[in-house]
Amino acid sequence: MCVCRGDGTLAYFFTPEGLSQLIEAAGFEAVECEFACVALRNRKQGGPDMKRVFVHGIFRKPAGTVAGSGAGSC
Repeated sequence: MCVCRGDGTLAYFFTPEGLSQLIEAAGFEAVECEFACVALRNRKQGGPDMKRVFVHGIFRKPAGTVAGSGAGSC
């Protein structure tokens, strides 16, 4: 899902499953792809914790893939 913020920038939101599909379609294999929950605090202003959820992934090239043979290589 894509959201246009008030300042004109775009924010993209992914699910672990959706991100894995995109990465695998690009020729990589998903080793790990899951949600990572984090609590952030603005210590300078002493504000409350802000809960954030990120998609964390570890991906790799499949064995036997030759470096530089993909699209966009010189």
